Amino acid sequence: MKRAELRWPTAGLGMVLLLLAVPSSRAHEGEQHGTPAATVGSLGPITLSDEAKLILGIESEEADLGTIEDTVTCYGSVEPMPGRVYWASPRFPGRATKVNFDSGQHVKVGDVLVEIESRHVAASPVVVPLTSRIDGTVTERNVSVGQPVEPDSVLYRISDLSTLYVKCNLFEIDAGLVRAGQTARIFPEAAGDWKFDGPIVLIGGALDETTRTLPVWIKVENTARLLRPGMRARVDLITGRAVDVVVVPSDAILGASGNLFVFLDKGAYYVGVPVGVGRRGEAYVEITDGLVPGDRVVTRGAYQIQFAASANAEKRSRNTSGTQDISTDSQAEDGETDPVLGVRLSELAQRNLGVEVETADFRLLHRSTQCFGMVEPLPANLHHSSTRIAGRVTGVHVLEGEIVERGQLLAEIETRQVGEPPPTVDIRATLDGVVTKRHVFFGEPVSADKSLFTIARLDRLLVKCHVPEPQVPTLTPGQAVNIYSAAYPDQSFSGSLAYLGGEVDENTRTLPAYILVDAPQGKLRPNMRVEVYIIIGKSDDELVAIPRSAVAAPEGGEAFVFVRSGDFFTRKRVQLGRRDARYVEVRDGILPGDVVVTQGNHALQFATNSPVVPEPGKPPLARTSGATKEQGRRAHE
Repeated sequence: MKRAELRWPTAGLGMVLLLLAVPSSRAHEGEQHGTPAATVGSLGPITLSDEAKLILGIESEEADLGTIEDTVTCYGSVEPMPGRVYWASPRFPGRATKVNFDSGQHVKVGDVLVEIESRHVAASPVVVPLTSRIDGTVTERNVSVGQPVEPDSVLYRISDLSTLYVKCNLFEIDAGLVRAGQTARIFPEAAGDWKFDGPIVLIGGALDETTRTLPVWIKVENTARLLRPGMRARVDLITGRAVDVVVVPSDAILGASGNLFVFLDKGAYYVGVPVGVGRRGEAYVEITDGLVPGDRVVTRGAYQIQFAASANAEKRSRNTSGTQDISTDSQAEDGETDPVLGVRLSELAQRNLGVEVETADFRLLHRSTQCFGMVEPLPANLHHSSTRIAGRVTGVHVLEGEIVERGQLLAEIETRQVGEPPPTVDIRATLDGVVTKRHVFFGEPVSADKSLFTIARLDRLLVKCHVPEPQVPTLTPGQAVNIYSAAYPDQSFSGSLAYLGGEVDENTRTLPAYILVDAPQGKLRPNMRVEVYIIIGKSDDELVAIPRSAVAAPEGGEAFVFVRSGDFFTRKRVQLGRRDARYVEVRDGILPGDVVVTQGNHALQFATNSPVVPEPGKPPLARTSGATKEQGRRAHE
């Protein structure tokens, strides 16, 4: 919300409060669309004079049907398409006798870029023209008249700028949200208010080892020639959209802790109405509850109306007779005073916060060894393609991220041997897989020690993790393994322990463990970090357990959960025990049958910043140590 743009004029608040009136005859006119007015308390109806509206700068807009997009943001730069960039290099050593084009000039196929005099001894030295093999713009010139040149020198770079790529670097946690064919919106730093749309055409086969990001390429038509290679850009990848939903400007939304509302402009007065929100766009928000198309909401001055109404309500409250002193302390079993933190939320507020719950119950937990690791290709499924002889690239037929088949033509190399036309060598794929790295451009000089392409099979991968030394005796090849990636939080990947390393690391006191995992194409990728659980058996007894996602553990603090009772959420400290990939034992703090928050608990931490009175009969810290299943259920009842 752009509150910084809304400033009070001198003495404006006092004037508004003097002009503010709340007619009792309209006390319930805010109850519409099935939403109770009690949720917004004193925020309506509110009447303002024309002078007060002018001071506040009130503006409003009708709710309407629109489209809201889900986006993931990444940052990158503009680069030429690999098949539309040419690196001009000579086949033999010599010196430049004539240079015909400079940076920024346009050339066509066959145009002579530079004339090179060979070093062969002769009465009339041979002069060979170096020509362009594409139509495009000179983006780099590295040669001048009289300059000696070698076969590994790149004299010109020429790019076709009519169509370009924007390569952005996607954070690992967002890798599971994107796929080829989705639309992207590009905002170049150097293009002012211009923005460009284009499809995602390629997704990298592996994460970058240094930046921990996944490369994504977007194809952009550059008709106006506003983009140039090297420009930096912000990219919004559109991962989903809701069409024909009720939308309002973001500035209309007020409230916190899930209790969100807007002010309806009723002409003669304003009234606060609770709303449910869905997707959030750049300027508009989807409304799932509370409004219908045509409702007029305040977009400018809404915060000031709320402030004025709250100040007026506080003034009325001070004039009422008597106050109630609410104690927030309750006595724990150990005799210490323990404040109970909680919040009461309507169903609408719970949906706005994305609250999901699950019931604590007795469960058999897997006994497992936990470790963290990295995804790698199997050594036998990782191939490098290279040339047997030095030369220059005369054709590049695949791009990074493309799926290739064994025997497929990858590139062509023109040798430096004497002859016209010179002999060429085909570079072909040696296995089925994905191009995880492309190291060459059209026209680039290459040598026999250069890797041109890296290809890996990604349907079967290896995970290498490090197991603490004391846990090594519990491991046996063949044990089942569950693998979790931050990119796919709701999905696990199954694997098996293949073998253990031969030596314990002297510094970390861990032993490498290698796990084989089958993954659907395009999900797990090399260099992804994963959490690994090697299953060594099941617990002998059923334990009180809750999902691991329900537990919050601030750094240096005690673990806690939020327990729901009706519309009331209580923060409770817990003591944890055993855990497996999904669940964790609760030894103390809650009872079987308690309903705990599994999603939205992070938002609830900010909603519970003041103590509240616990519900009658509910102790602040229930004890479960040593409880049987039947005792736990009776205590909960």
